[in-house]
Amino acid sequence: MIVQRAEKAYAAAVTALLNRVTKRLLTMNMMQWDYPWDEAAVIAQIDRGERYILISGEHVIGTFAMKQINEPMAFPVAPGSSYLFELAVEPVYQGQKIGQKLLEEAKLRTAGTLYLDCWAGNEKLRDYYTEAGWKEAGVYPVNDYEICVFQTKGGKGD
Repeated sequence: MIVQRAEKAYAAAVTALLNRVTKRLLTMNMMQWDYPWDEAAVIAQIDRGERYILISGEHVIGTFAMKQINEPMAFPVAPGSSYLFELAVEPVYQGQKIGQKLLEEAKLRTAGTLYLDCWAGNEKLRDYYTEAGWKEAGVYPVNDYEICVFQTKGGKGD
């Protein structure tokens, strides 16, 4: 399995993966993301170098996006920080430590503090991030819901 920056050729596969994961979350009443995903938005992330994929054989089985924080966030951030978002694992591969691999890969690709968040009502995901070694930084209101923010130290040399 290889984690790499996504190329445009993978945009449709990434979009389809995000749609499958989102549909599964919706069946569990977890409103993490809007549905359906916009392939043009995924392509824009690829163009900016933000989208990463995990490939097994010829299949995209995981993805995440990551960017430098250059604008105000809904929570306080340390200077030189990065934001990890839209981490998704193909449902049939969930429970096989693929998500942990993606979290570790993201840490290796950033220096400074790395943040991520989830819907504060998703206790299972909050426990998952804590067990993966991320520190809960707080719960913050965003629009009509709350997010739980986590942070960790990046693994790339400063």
